[in-house]
Amino acid sequence: MSFIKENNAAGYILLNALMWGSSYIWSKLLIGYLPFYTILFLYSFGGLLFLTVLFFGRLRKMNKKTVLTSMGISLFSVLSNISCMMALGSTSSSNTAFIVQMSVVLTPMIMAFAQRKLPSLRSVISALTAVPGLLLLTVDFSSFRLDPGDLFALANALFFSLYLASQKLFASKTDPAQFSFIQHVTSTVIFLGMAVIFDRNQTGLANMDATAYFVLVLSILISVTTILIQSSALKFVKPERATVIYTLEPVTTTVLAYFVIGEGVGGISAIAGCMLIIAAVVITVPFRSMGKMRGLRQSIAGRSKGQHSPLKKEQYTTG
Repeated sequence: MSFIKENNAAGYILLNALMWGSSYIWSKLLIGYLPFYTILFLYSFGGLLFLTVLFFGRLRKMNKKTVLTSMGISLFSVLSNISCMMALGSTSSSNTAFIVQMSVVLTPMIMAFAQRKLPSLRSVISALTAVPGLLLLTVDFSSFRLDPGDLFALANALFFSLYLASQKLFASKTDPAQFSFIQHVTSTVIFLGMAVIFDRNQTGLANMDATAYFVLVLSILISVTTILIQSSALKFVKPERATVIYTLEPVTTTVLAYFVIGEGVGGISAIAGCMLIIAAVVITVPFRSMGKMRGLRQSIAGRSKGQHSPLKKEQYTTG
């Protein structure tokens, strides 16, 4: 996506956060009509059709390395999506969205391990802050019982962090259209197989009404758009910073959940848990990022007065 440049990549990651935040609500709505794996198959297959039509010429130039690398990374996305649907099936969309933000803590640690560095003190303090928040969100202290849905949300955070880190490490120079296409091929095959095995005796498309079809198409468009944007923007944005921007997801989810499906974060312990996770996110944000944001605003103001700065040309290979 050539319109994503170094000076606007963070803005597109922000757009992704808003779209992904809304996707929890649309998936929650669709669970009332369709079983889990059928929903995931339709997301993947619909996205595959869109990508084939839009980027057919570029898809013909793929090589073996691109295919194998993209398939391997896509497995983390498959596991993340399965965990997300399992979480939404048994816990609130707001809880799911907040717990998934543990990726802000996990991603820097994964990157530090992959690059053979010790995690920063900031990451360690952030993790120690987030753990009590997770306990407050996931444990029923009256019986000391863990909510399975919240555990699936935590698994979603882990697999998404692995997906984001591996995409940055191994696919940063791959054509985003090719990467997205292979990801959709991989997930379509896996989700079709799982739908045939696990969903064949459950309700199907016959129960869908016009609203459900609209939500399904909207979800497919969000799925395709977010993957294309992320794979392009990660050429310029570190995954650690991307996960911080993605913390706007639960805010979007909570607001939409209240107005669309009448759902909210309930209970003092749940609210306290959310606040601790937000605190962990704030700790994770480097202070220098704040300076960069101020510099970006000043740069935008300067350009609005006629002062233009040169843009770096985006570079990627087809392998």
